[in-house]
Amino acid sequence: MQDKACVVFGGSYGGMLAAWLRIKSPETFQGALAASAPFLYFKDAPSAPEFEYAEIATQDFRTQLDKSPELIKESFTAMMNSTSDKWSEMSEIFNTCTPISNSSDITHLYSHYSNGYQYMAMTDYPYPAAFLEPMPAWPVSEAVKPFANIDTAEQYKKKMSKPEPVEEKSWYNNISQKIWHDKKEKKADKNGITKRESQLFSALAESTNVYFNYTGQYPCTNLSDWEGTGDLDGFGWNILACNQMAMPIGYGPDSMFLEQAFDFDTYTAWCQKSFGLTPDYDWALRYFGGFNIDKDFLAMTNIILSNGELDPWRAGGLNKNVTADGSGIALYIESGAHHLDLRPPNVDDPATVTEARNIEMANIKKWISDYQSIGNDLVQ
Repeated sequence: MQDKACVVFGGSYGGMLAAWLRIKSPETFQGALAASAPFLYFKDAPSAPEFEYAEIATQDFRTQLDKSPELIKESFTAMMNSTSDKWSEMSEIFNTCTPISNSSDITHLYSHYSNGYQYMAMTDYPYPAAFLEPMPAWPVSEAVKPFANIDTAEQYKKKMSKPEPVEEKSWYNNISQKIWHDKKEKKADKNGITKRESQLFSALAESTNVYFNYTGQYPCTNLSDWEGTGDLDGFGWNILACNQMAMPIGYGPDSMFLEQAFDFDTYTAWCQKSFGLTPDYDWALRYFGGFNIDKDFLAMTNIILSNGELDPWRAGGLNKNVTADGSGIALYIESGAHHLDLRPPNVDDPATVTEARNIEMANIKKWISDYQSIGNDLVQ
């Protein structure tokens, strides 16, 4: 069989593998298209800040509705601070399959919904898709709509601080009515969820259903589905993430999620308890490079590393051109989501995605042509 060029393709983890195959074995693989490949998101990688993933997801939502990250975070805070006297009502609002009965259920509910928002940002495709769960076109735009008519915390506080209009009565009757009104509000706060919490939780449930239950495929919210990965086997990834693929993603103060830095000790203990494995946090950077992207990838050739503007995983990708000969291309795709360029072309694709595919195709053709011409020159 005649020698042929071999170009590898991959998206997400597959993109990481594609890039690494070309980096380590250029004599075997003549090129690589690595789409949405976070192959730098490892411990101590200067180009991959711990909080950036969550901040990109937050920006996706903020672009569609400026106040939505603030309201979502307020909802999450109220959820995590809830007490047992509120759980019955919360179970009804969130339509949980089993009643919320302890703090672990609350934690799982938060993980369930926060992961749903992250996956929505990741797969914010311009047409209906079911990569993880069935969703409409531009799901983030749909998910912010339930929050559109809700005041921010500051606006709500100002409204509540204004005295309610009362009829012209004696000063005694007016004061008595105000005292009764204040006592009523305080009493309501002590028994179950407040009006504000009810409003936020209802919006949160409706919003996250864009990801979890857009087609009504599930009768209730499964508290045990805290990973929320839909059709993908998230537990299979956990094995990899407890070996060499541990990615230290944290949630900073500016994100729509509850603030939480990545805890290496806790995560290591969890991996050891769950799988008997100890993560090697910077193995990928030691073996493939990434501590210094300007030096480590200077000699890299024939690789396209594409990353979408909307994809939180671009935080761990190579987002600038660093190769000496220019054949290693960091391709930034405006309005692009997670490896959208690898999905079948669609009439609703943004022009930027179509153009990215054209660039990819032109380069791949050149790689193949260049390699095949070497064989032809030898025959002549």
